[in-house]
Amino acid sequence: MFTVINDKNTKLFSSIKENASVIANNVLLVNWKAYPLQMNYESFCIFVNNLQQWLTPTAYRLTLGLNLLKNESIPEFSSIVDAFEHNIDDESGDGDIERSHAKLFIDSCETISQVLYGKSLQLSKSQLNIETINLHKHSIYLFNSNTYRMLGASVAQETHALPQLENLYAGLCKIRNQFNDNEWFKATEFYDIHLDGTEARHAEDLNKTIWKIIDNEERMNEFRKGSQELLFLLNNYWSKLNIAVSAQHV
Repeated sequence: MFTVINDKNTKLFSSIKENASVIANNVLLVNWKAYPLQMNYESFCIFVNNLQQWLTPTAYRLTLGLNLLKNESIPEFSSIVDAFEHNIDDESGDGDIERSHAKLFIDSCETISQVLYGKSLQLSKSQLNIETINLHKHSIYLFNSNTYRMLGASVAQETHALPQLENLYAGLCKIRNQFNDNEWFKATEFYDIHLDGTEARHAEDLNKTIWKIIDNEERMNEFRKGSQELLFLLNNYWSKLNIAVSAQHV
């Protein structure tokens, strides 16, 4: 029975990773990757504001998940707890708010805005899509619900993160010649930290640790539901954000 479950887990992880990659290679990010200068100032502000609503609460979501894990009495959960704690430390800048990934992301976007458009970001609630709000609310719910559903959502989040960041960084690299060295450092530090293997490690850490506790059909079904629900929310989020950003193009 364990061998059968293990085979199913391997296929399930591969399926989540493939679907997450498809969603991360959406029209909006592919267009940014190829033609970043086509995005005007108004579009960029909408883009950034909706992005930060998804990226900024990452450490909070993981902390909710960690609390669920710590309430489990099974010894096998200890390695998953370690993986979550390591990820949270990374996201929070090891306790230094100025080094938190959320702060580095918005600093990067502010630098890009200054260089490309000559003005600071202007962010307001009116720029947020209902799908962005839904993603925020329901992802918080998923990370604070059933432990196995939370783990499914976490794997979906981590496998989506790497191709998402790779596309964002690739678009930035297209306009390297717009930045002096100091500006480039500020614009890319967020990506340098993630794309040095850190983001890939987050997904692989989970892949190496979770399967020993996803050991029956009931747990697997909860895990699958969590991953499917988060990927569904992300797909809607990117689709609607593309419409909102495109509507502002000159």
